[in-house]
Amino acid sequence: MTTTQNRLLVAALSCVLGGASGCKASHEVQDSYFHSRMQAISVELPANVSPDSKRGRTYKYWQTAQAEVQICMDIPSLVENHISYQRAGNTVIQSLRRLPSVGVDEDAVRAIMAVANGIDGAARAELNTAIQAGASAAGGNSSGVGEGIAGAAKSISQTRDIKGQVDAQVALTRALLESRYGDSYAPITISGGCLAGLE
Repeated sequence: MTTTQNRLLVAALSCVLGGASGCKASHEVQDSYFHSRMQAISVELPANVSPDSKRGRTYKYWQTAQAEVQICMDIPSLVENHISYQRAGNTVIQSLRRLPSVGVDEDAVRAIMAVANGIDGAARAELNTAIQAGASAAGGNSSGVGEGIAGAAKSISQTRDIKGQVDAQVALTRALLESRYGDSYAPITISGGCLAGLE
């Protein structure tokens, strides 16, 4: 590994393991980072597509959601800016849930809500595992370490299951929308900082 890769790995581990305290950027700095990244999202509609049509609104909705998911998958940028993966995932979840969906194809909305719920579900699986392991260790349970390792393996398995289900649903919806409207939609998968590095 190069020195830069080592630095990114150490910073990434501190963000993952240390949560908010492991990432040194203030909430204001983190908010500014996300605001600037999300404001930079610009979607150009395909030729001859009206922005007020269902086709145009659906295309813009999907492409915007894809760009937002990319923010929490950009691990080097998150690490460089001292943004915790938890914060990145939570920000993207909230943003996806707030995307304007009036006049948007219902299949697209369901798929994007599945992405938000998938990121949220993976984060909750990780948190529950950490709480259970901590409770076992704090309670003096000598098998707490073993339970913690087993719990971590279970959490990783749950995360992979969630990711697989969401990615499959999104891929099917993407194909459906491309067939329905004749436009090329960007692929959306959840990974990276969105899943707190648990893949």
